[in-house]
Amino acid sequence: MLTQILTGQTKIASEIQHRHDRGSHYLGIRHLALLIFIVVQGFQHIITQAKNDYNLRVHEFLLTLKSGYLNCNRKLMDFPIPATLGGNLGYIMKLEGFIFFGTANGIFERLREHVKSALTNEVKYCMFDFSKVIGIDSTGMLSFARLMQWSQEQGVILVFVGLEVEMQKLFIQENSTIEGKLLKFFADADHGIEWCENEIIAANLADLRIEREISEQLKAILMDDNVEKLIPYSQPRDYGPGEYLIREGDAADFMYFIQSGQVTAQLESPGKNPVRLETIHSGRTVGEIAFFLGTRRTASVVANQYSVVYSLSMEDLKRMESSDPESANLFHRLSVILLSQRVMHLTYTVRALENS
Repeated sequence: MLTQILTGQTKIASEIQHRHDRGSHYLGIRHLALLIFIVVQGFQHIITQAKNDYNLRVHEFLLTLKSGYLNCNRKLMDFPIPATLGGNLGYIMKLEGFIFFGTANGIFERLREHVKSALTNEVKYCMFDFSKVIGIDSTGMLSFARLMQWSQEQGVILVFVGLEVEMQKLFIQENSTIEGKLLKFFADADHGIEWCENEIIAANLADLRIEREISEQLKAILMDDNVEKLIPYSQPRDYGPGEYLIREGDAADFMYFIQSGQVTAQLESPGKNPVRLETIHSGRTVGEIAFFLGTRRTASVVANQYSVVYSLSMEDLKRMESSDPESANLFHRLSVILLSQRVMHLTYTVRALENS
């Protein structure tokens, strides 16, 4: 009897162990299946991502003098812009992905179609932004060679931005017959578009290059002859290329009015290239925000070219307010107008960035 009981228990234990083993085996298969599913999904994601990376995406924009695309604050409103310059001055393509024969040929066809359909103005500039391009193969380079040859025949100036120096050299090497004046390279779109705008202005709006006395510029802004009373309170100074008007972190004891030349506000960090915030031309002020708020400078300002700049100190402003309230009132009216124009320019820039 005892033997039968022990034998029965043994069978039960064996069955339990067998079922347990089957369960463990089943769980092992489930875990393995789940692992395989995860790996497959991972590979699918990698393949999909690779396809997305290698599918070239092209974003197209038109370049006009009032596009607001630049970090460049110049005074255009005092000069009449010819109606013929109000439309299509250039063409911008922001490229993203991988470039090979098919995609490069598609870019070429888009450009040709755009130039052909531009009825209002002759397209003079075409900018390609390569900053998000992950690679170009030899067939893509051949297609770009055709594009560059065609652009030279049409008189269209190509502006390439966002390319590494080695890639710039390769483009030049592979297209040695292209005239240097018809192919330009810049580090980023900001500087590339600024160059295009400067070229357009130099060719069509010569009056913008005529430097006017500070009294004429102030009258044009405020429309009041008495504005000349402000000039004796300020001090003129000449700045050469590379000289600093303002250094980040300094006390804001002065504000500046640019009579002529060009200066740039930029962020500077040790070991890094400066980040341009804004380029300011004649007829504009700089440093006024920290000056009025009484805060430290949040950016540096350096002259890009020979510039004549008038500075007003906080002491001179207080002296003006106490001894000549009428002139102080004119000064504050002038400041409100210039600050409003600055806000308008920044608004246009933000809108352009949202659409880019």
